[in-house]
Amino acid sequence: VTDTKTGLMWKRCSEGLSGENCEQGKAERYKFDEAVEKFKGVKYAGYADWRLPSIDELKTLVYCSKGVKDKDSGKCNDDSTEPSINQQAFPNTENWIYWSGSPSANYSANAWYVDFNNGYSGYGSRYYNYAVRLVCGGQ
Repeated sequence: VTDTKTGLMWKRCSEGLSGENCEQGKAERYKFDEAVEKFKGVKYAGYADWRLPSIDELKTLVYCSKGVKDKDSGKCNDDSTEPSINQQAFPNTENWIYWSGSPSANYSANAWYVDFNNGYSGYGSRYYNYAVRLVCGGQ
């Protein structure tokens, strides 16, 4: 999926899923350091620079059907459709948290994520297991 605003190309399926509508397999979850290492320079669809997105890149995928409640965290207004991502572009995205490739500058034991249940972005322990969606281009 190519975002014409940012120029970024996104893998349509979360890692672990495949098929035209991402209906095959099971979305995998990874600890932060494991995900960064595993998905560095992945080759897919003729490109060899797939990676975890920065937190700012990942936040561009948040779609709040009822608008944004909190400008800092990106949390969607109550009663927004869940998950807070375009399901046509990214089918079978479950309501869970996705790692960005951005470690926390303030707390080295943490890294940034986006929760597509409600659009919230924050940071958590690198030891948590979260889902991954890869991007290429940009930076």
